[in-house]
Amino acid sequence: SAVRAGHSVSLTVGASVAVVLPAVLVLVAGLLDPSLPWWRKLVEFSPELAAPAIAVGAAWVIVRHAPTSPSGPALAWTGGTISLMSALDVVAATESSADPLPFATSVATISTGIWPLMLAGLLGLLLVFPDGRLRGRPRQGVPWGYAAATILLVIALWDTRKVDGKLVGAPSGGPRVAFMVGGQLLVAACLVAAIVSLVIRYRSGDEVLHLRVRWLMFAGVVVLALL
Repeated sequence: SAVRAGHSVSLTVGASVAVVLPAVLVLVAGLLDPSLPWWRKLVEFSPELAAPAIAVGAAWVIVRHAPTSPSGPALAWTGGTISLMSALDVVAATESSADPLPFATSVATISTGIWPLMLAGLLGLLLVFPDGRLRGRPRQGVPWGYAAATILLVIALWDTRKVDGKLVGAPSGGPRVAFMVGGQLLVAACLVAAIVSLVIRYRSGDEVLHLRVRWLMFAGVVVLALL
């Protein structure tokens, strides 16, 4: 299904803002607490912005030439959701500083559990590429299943912190472990369902569609390599 050209542009603009948001937050944090090495962090952080920026740049090309295609905004938010997660990590990292960013403690409490947000844009792209979602209740239920999986992981990893690449406060037993395992399996199931949806399109499409899917796969490999 097509989208309105105006909506397509608005969604892509939103993803563009999301891509630069982590860098803006790093600069703001540096202004609030000059004692922290935020300039160095900005330099270290820059490579992580490369893949989302490439995705959004490619999305603008699609939006310009095919403004009613859902693939453009979906591709943009493939990068946008990655950048949003990076922005949340920046906010959470200021929790222990002298002048933390607003809501730093609240964001730090949930940021570990909402990691599926990073792949939400990719999920959307797989579901709508190249001309909208396939019909059918199972496929329409995938986004809701993904949202449920994210909620399960937020509950399981509530108040868990990332320290030097390790999880501090992660569940070691009880219902939270069950929620964590269930959430991870549900995330995997939703992504597999989205990939199956794309395979169905590929097998039933013409040579032009085959070529577009191959380019999508190539772009996906490039983006993953840059993460």
